Amino acid sequence: MFRDASEYAYSTSAYLRLSDNHGDQAHYSFVFGKCRNAPLRGPTIPRLELTASLMAVRTSNLIRAELDLPIDCIVFCTDTPTVPQYIKNKTRRFNRFIFTRLEEILEHTTPNQWHHVPGILNPADDGSRGMPIEALNPRCRWWT
Repeated sequence: MFRDASEYAYSTSAYLRLSDNHGDQAHYSFVFGKCRNAPLRGPTIPRLELTASLMAVRTSNLIRAELDLPIDCIVFCTDTPTVPQYIKNKTRRFNRFIFTRLEEILEHTTPNQWHHVPGILNPADDGSRGMPIEALNPRCRWWT
């Protein structure tokens, strides 16, 4: 699961990795993508990042419920340090907005499922920043 947020939108994209029994051969396939516009008088970028993370968690739950395949592991990738810091924080108290989202995220995931990837490798970045329709061609990074 990849997720990203910007001042314009937030998005998530899901990929499935299929591998043989030995782990020698692997195939990655795009499964699901979702984007939402950010509110006009919206929250801060860290809050939007948290909202995108919640959307990724809900999307992963939807995919697990719909697929007839056993899924061994789900990894959540983000290009910002904000969300992993929120998730790993054990001492600070948060306001209601952050607390309710973190509570649902932690109900379905563990902190070790969250990883950092550079923005250039995050396909959800396209959904949060926007792209012209012509860019959704077979070579688009959402498909590959």
